[in-house]
Parts: sequence; C-alpha cells; structure tokens
Amino acid sequence: MQGSIVIIEDNPQHAADLVHLLKKFYPLLNIRAVADSYATALEAIENHKPDLVFLDIELNGSKTGIDVLKFYHNLNLNVIYTSRLDKGVQALNLGAKYYLTKPFTEDDFIEAIRAWEKRRNNTVTIETKYIYFPELNKPIFRIQISEIIALKGNKDYSILYSSNAKLNNITVSKRLSILEDDFNKSGYSNIIRTSKSYLINSDYIEKAEKQFNLVVMSNQLQVPVSFTQAREKIKNIFFHK
Repeated sequence: MQGSIVIIEDNPQHAADLVHLLKKFYPLLNIRAVADSYATALEAIENHKPDLVFLDIELNGSKTGIDVLKFYHNLNLNVIYTSRLDKGVQALNLGAKYYLTKPFTEDDFIEAIRAWEKRRNNTVTIETKYIYFPELNKPIFRIQISEIIALKGNKDYSILYSSNAKLNNITVSKRLSILEDDFNKSGYSNIIRTSKSYLINSDYIEKAEKQFNLVVMSNQLQVPVSFTQAREKIKNIFFHK
C-alpha cells in the first residue's frame, strides 16, 4: 500500500512511535512531514497534500488539532486522530473518521490503517459508478453514486439530495424501498437505510448525535436514524471498532 503521510503531534516520543510503526508495518507509506503546532500543521498539509494525516488534539501553542480540522472542515482530508477518547468527540463531529485512543497497541494502529485503506479503496471504486433514476415526468438520468448525499422517501416517489447542483432536490419516480434494493443488489455499501424515510451516503455524514439517533449531512440535512442496524454501521464508521 502506497501513500503520503503527515504526522501532527506535539509529543516527540509519540511522534517517534508513529514513525516507527509506519516504517515497521507500512514501509511504502511515505512520511512527508512531522508538525507539532497549528501553523506547522497547516504548512505541512498545504505543502505535501497528504493522503492521510495523524492528528493529535493537543498541540504546541494556543490552537489545537480541533482548529486544524475546522480549517479543513469542508475538504476531503483523511484524518486519524490520536488522543484520549474524551478529547476526540468534537474531532469526530468535524470529520475525523478514524481514531487511535492513547495509549494504543500495534493491533490498534494496524486496525486504524486498515479502516482508512478500506474506505479509500471503496471510494475509488464508487466514484466511477453510476445509477440511473427516472425523474418525475422527465427522461431517465444518471448520477454518480459518489454525488448522492441522501434520498428521502415520499410515498411512491423519492427526493434526491446531491452534491451535484444540477441534480439536487429532484423528485425521482421510484419508491425508497425499490431504490434500496437497487443499491443492495449492486453492492454499494456506502448507502445506508437509516429509517423508513431515508437512504444516505455515509461519505457525506458530517456530524452525529451522541446516541447516533440523528446524523447531519454535508448539506445540513438532518436525518433520523431509527434502524438499529443503521445505527451500528454509522458507529463503526466513526469509531471503527
């Protein structure tokens, strides 16, 4: 597995431990920079455009890893945060999809890398795939799966929310249950049925309530999560247990 890494960690020993583990288990991952403050973190990310960032919450100076995440909030920055779990809830809400709770073991480290690798591979595959929708009273159109944020059921129809402005807020003449079957048959694991009324693309989850009964999507759509299986899937996305 290849890729570029930036480590943001104020404790030299912890940074050295991460460097050691990366070289031991993933020698093809190229460590581009090690930063210990907000300013050096932003500089490293801007200069190297890393595939993955290891981010500590507590940094040198007045600003923290949370501030780094806030700066890159709307960008697709892959982050494994390294901190105590109680320090990381806000980080998860700001888009850090993987975590290493200090102190962590080699197995914990490998599991976090595998979770990132799995999501990266799935994203690469899904970006080139399309699904076809019959728009109400209009011709059938196609949309990339990666552009779907959510679908809201409305009796015999569904409302499409998309990151593609031209295909956003469109009424599709298909019931949500049929769309769910279409996704399941095609193996699109990123699409989750959260309740009787919603299908969501997990890549666009921006925030989650503490009990995972509600998620907020990237377009600020608030989606209830009433199905237990969906709640567990979303928990795994955030915590990768």
